[in-house]
Amino acid sequence: RLRWPAGDGILRLEGFTGRAADNIPNYNFKGTGIFKGTLGYDIGAWQFRYINTQAKLAHNRDSMKSFVDGLTQAGAGEVARSIELQDKVSTYQSLGAAYDDGNWQLQAAVNTIRHEAAQMQNSQALTLLAGYRWGRLTPYFSYAQAKNSPKPLTSGLPGALGATFDDGLAQALQSSQINSRTLSAGMRWDFRRNMDLK
Repeated sequence: RLRWPAGDGILRLEGFTGRAADNIPNYNFKGTGIFKGTLGYDIGAWQFRYINTQAKLAHNRDSMKSFVDGLTQAGAGEVARSIELQDKVSTYQSLGAAYDDGNWQLQAAVNTIRHEAAQMQNSQALTLLAGYRWGRLTPYFSYAQAKNSPKPLTSGLPGALGATFDDGLAQALQSSQINSRTLSAGMRWDFRRNMDLK
C-alpha cells in the first residue's frame, strides 16, 4: 500500500497478488492466480475508488467433463475448448464514490465482470445508498441492480444432436445468470463505541 499527498487530498495505491488456497461451492478454486489493484483518491468528505481484480482459473469444472468430451467427439472441439475454465481469465472492475460529511452518507458504485470462458455470462451491476445520521441513529435507503449481457453460445452441430448439445450449453450459461433488483430500507443504531446494530 502506498499513499501520497495530491492537491488537497490523498492518492492511494494498493495491490496484491497470490494463489487461492481454498475451494468455493461447485468449483475447485485452489491454485487460481489472483491479482487485485486499487486506485483511490480521498478529498474532504469524498472518497473515490477504482478496483481491478483478475483471476486466472486453475481448473475445469469436473461436472462439465463428460459434456466437453461429448462436444469434442461430435466434432465441436472449438466450442468445447471455449467453454473450459482452465487457464481462462475472469476480470472484475469497479468504480465507486462515497460521501460522508458527518451527517449525510452517500455511496454509489458500478461494476462489470467479464469472463474469457464462454460458459460464464458477463454481468454489470449498480449500487446506490443514501443515509442521514441523527445522533446515534442512521436511517438509510439503498438500491442495487445486476444484469447479464447475453452471450450466444451454440454447438454449430446439425439436427437433433446439435439441439441436444445446444440445450446443454444453454443450461451451462443459465447457471451463471444474475438478473436482480433490490430496494432496501434500514436503520443503523450506534449503541456503543465501534459497535452497531442494523
